[in-house]
Amino acid sequence: MPSQVLWLWDDAPIPSSAAAIVIPSRELRSHPLTSPVAMSNAFILWAISKETQQVIIDDGSWRASLTSIQLADARAQQIRLGRGLCFPGEWVPRLQREETDGRLVFDQRLWESMSDDEQRTVIQNQLIDWDEPITLPIPDGAPTHIRGVTNRFLPTEGVNCFAIAIYAATQRESLLHQWLVTEDFQTALSGNGFGERESSDIVAGDILTFATEMGIIHAAYALGADRFLNKNGQSMFNPVRIVDLATLQREWPESELSVWRRS
Repeated sequence: MPSQVLWLWDDAPIPSSAAAIVIPSRELRSHPLTSPVAMSNAFILWAISKETQQVIIDDGSWRASLTSIQLADARAQQIRLGRGLCFPGEWVPRLQREETDGRLVFDQRLWESMSDDEQRTVIQNQLIDWDEPITLPIPDGAPTHIRGVTNRFLPTEGVNCFAIAIYAATQRESLLHQWLVTEDFQTALSGNGFGERESSDIVAGDILTFATEMGIIHAAYALGADRFLNKNGQSMFNPVRIVDLATLQREWPESELSVWRRS
């Protein structure tokens, strides 16, 4: 749970606004308190409703200033506007009284009121929501640096598929702490001697890319025998795991597959 909680708001007046930092929603990507990748991932800021006009940055003081009716309205807004950290109430049955429309809207006070077992249940369910928990075995002969990251969760927010693919090819450990943008990924491909293949045969050491009209949107590293090192997103809840080609094509439909090989 981030130390600062975000509350999304539409164009209605904000109650007790003096107790909170309020910014326009258009500043989410540039404001120093909301732009870090950990905040973006926790609150799934890329998926919020366009009806969001204002964002309240709260250290707990604003929430504490609300009446029970105002708090219920604030929670309902988070669900309606698509804020992250709004989970099914059935995950923590004891907190039924805290539910809004069958969901729990998390803030620091609610999280800290939960037992270790309840927190563990929420985290386990969230992991399943973020990504498929099933993984294939690591192929025999996989290099040590790949074995060290495979079939596990990385502790750093922001590490994405591009960083993992280039890490697998180069062993550059700094990539295990980075979010690699598309342009930097493409530069790393060419800089490390990778070129696009005309044929679709795949061998160990190849990098697969999936592209749409928006450009390359995903990449995975080939380990041979229809096995690929893959990470589906930039959150620490997205594991690094082994998948087959059918899984990749199912997860990234309507995209063009390309094979890149080091010359």
